[in-house]
Amino acid sequence: MRIPRIYQPMPLASGQTIKLDAQATVHLSKVLRLRAGDALVLFNGEANDKGESGEFAARVNVVERRSVMIDVGEFVVRSSESPLELVLLQGISRGERMDYTVQKAVEL
Repeated sequence: MRIPRIYQPMPLASGQTIKLDAQATVHLSKVLRLRAGDALVLFNGEANDKGESGEFAARVNVVERRSVMIDVGEFVVRSSESPLELVLLQGISRGERMDYTVQKAVEL
């Protein structure tokens, strides 16, 4: 089974116990049917105090009807940048073809 990755728009720190918001509570308890002791990953989109982006390993502590308590574990550094270096060369095109080429290059 895959480990769920949940966004929580609140400050996170290792060792704390947090209560998830209503939307995440329904998703974890009703949709994914997680139980106490199950693993998950939490992230908030913010960098840690060293400026590194990443996520927190976590475990479900308590699952109740309208709340889920999570024990936040250690911070794991994750890089969202691709390790590949890409060089794109493009000749000059006419009209809408150049717009289409730029659009597809951005999608890369």
